[in-house]
Amino acid sequence: MNGIRIWMTLLMLLQFAWSSFAGWVISEESVDNYGNKSFQTTFIQQNRIRYESSTSVTILDLNDSTITIVFPTLMVYWKGNPDELNEEMFMAFEVQVQSLIAGLPQSEQPAFQQMYDSIKIKLQRSDTGYWVPPSLHLKKTAENLDVGIYHTTAYALYRDSIIKKEFWVASGLNPYEEVDIQRFISLNNRINPYSRRGIAIQAEEYLSLLNSGIIVKSRVYGGADEVLETSVVDYGKVNIPDDFFLPPANYRKVSLAEAFTLPMIDSELFNSE
Repeated sequence: MNGIRIWMTLLMLLQFAWSSFAGWVISEESVDNYGNKSFQTTFIQQNRIRYESSTSVTILDLNDSTITIVFPTLMVYWKGNPDELNEEMFMAFEVQVQSLIAGLPQSEQPAFQQMYDSIKIKLQRSDTGYWVPPSLHLKKTAENLDVGIYHTTAYALYRDSIIKKEFWVASGLNPYEEVDIQRFISLNNRINPYSRRGIAIQAEEYLSLLNSGIIVKSRVYGGADEVLETSVVDYGKVNIPDDFFLPPANYRKVSLAEAFTLPMIDSELFNSE
């Protein structure tokens, strides 16, 4: 009898451990207004998020505020904090620009170099702090609809009177329950401040939505009538191994500048055979 009780206790503990550490997996499909499709899978567990596409993997670890970018086709990865990412992105960009300038006719190089130097100075002097447009506001709309099996509430994000994003939220499903939202927002706001991307997640109303449900559909409006529509195609709770949020052990750590030039090196080696 005591043996049965011990086994029952062990099974209950195992079940508790499984449910306590279960993460989320979300698969999404994006389509632009030209019909081009892309896919992304997001894995979320214990303050770690892994974004996986067909060409790269990005891992955010909110526990130590680090970013890992994995390049599977090259078997290399980069890892660092947001400040290091911004610095290396700028350096990698400069390497690419200087390579392009060097390939121009010699008579044209000084003019393009002067143009680039001017842009570089503006970037280096620009305020890279957190930037929230005062005109950014969120509205609940009457566009509620059923998206697949989800009954959703619709919202729209405006800058002044211009709509920038629409999204539909299904309550009761909360993949970000595994995430410290404030850390998530803080890390995102520090990544690549030059581009001013990610302004939506800086709106306080948007933060509360992340805590209350899952965005199952969204439309992002860009310039020249560009529209990117993203939909959740599958989701579920699953226990994710810890090492899934690490780069593969056999991958080599590189700088971003080296990662961006590796495809050219591989191409030259291939063509020389």
